[in-house]
Amino acid sequence: MPTGFTTVSSSLPPSRAMNSHAARSGMVLDDDRFIERADPRLRPSLIEGRTHFVYYSGAAQIPESSVADTSNKSFVITATIDVPKTGGSDGVIVAKGGVAGGYTLFVKQGKPRFEYNWYTQERYKIASSAPVAPGKNVVKVDFKYDGEGGLVTLYLNGKKIGEGRVDKTEPAGRFSADETFDTGFDSASPVSAD
Repeated sequence: MPTGFTTVSSSLPPSRAMNSHAARSGMVLDDDRFIERADPRLRPSLIEGRTHFVYYSGAAQIPESSVADTSNKSFVITATIDVPKTGGSDGVIVAKGGVAGGYTLFVKQGKPRFEYNWYTQERYKIASSAPVAPGKNVVKVDFKYDGEGGLVTLYLNGKKIGEGRVDKTEPAGRFSADETFDTGFDSASPVSAD
């Protein structure tokens, strides 16, 4: 028998006998609860039950399990942006996830856009019909979940400027284990190729 190996005999089931022996011997056994440990919904949470979140520009690299849960439910994103009189207005307003899957609200060529990247298999893009103006602008995304996907409506300063359908939504509670939620930029891989 190899050195350091101990045979455990007991009337307990094998896993309980091994745990009992490990406890007496001061050993630490591997935790085999992979699914339970990988699912952030099964861990203690500071955001559980919350329905309203406020994020400020520059909030970055927040783990998906620590931000508003938008999986398989309706949600609204409202962002107040200040567009300079000179220079560009393009950039990310908010991004959740990354190249493997996620969503982003951004301005491109002066117009607000929303893209839902369903695990690189489908990309749902909703573009504005109107540009942002210099000064304060309020951009809003209203996602109405219907059990499979949802209707996305874009608003600019209270006026409807775009609408489109997302046929598939994030089923697992998060898009990625290593991507994050960011405001004002996308800190890791981009959700959108645009």
